[in-house]
Amino acid sequence: MEFNLAEKLALIKAVDEVIYVDGKVDTEEMDFMTQLMDTLNFDRLLVEEARKITAKECLSILKGMTYEKKQALSELLNEMANVDGEFNKDEYRLIFNLLHEVGINQDLEDQ
Repeated sequence: MEFNLAEKLALIKAVDEVIYVDGKVDTEEMDFMTQLMDTLNFDRLLVEEARKITAKECLSILKGMTYEKKQALSELLNEMANVDGEFNKDEYRLIFNLLHEVGINQDLEDQ
């Protein structure tokens, strides 16, 4: 699946937020981010750019994605949250709220 630059920035921002929401960064999370960099073809400079966009900008971009891309987002966020073997309540809340905001719950109900 191909993501445009804005979508990549928003995806990276969302994944980055999941990494940091529990207050610790695990080696497995950094390894996952490195794999994601290879898969989506981006570098650390794009990660730095993604950190500069606001939550509002991020949500706006994610809301505009297709259902398939939103589904990929959901899978990525859940994989990131589970990669360290610990899916804590802060990660769950963040992912649930983010997916709700981008409308994936609504999309799932409509399917």
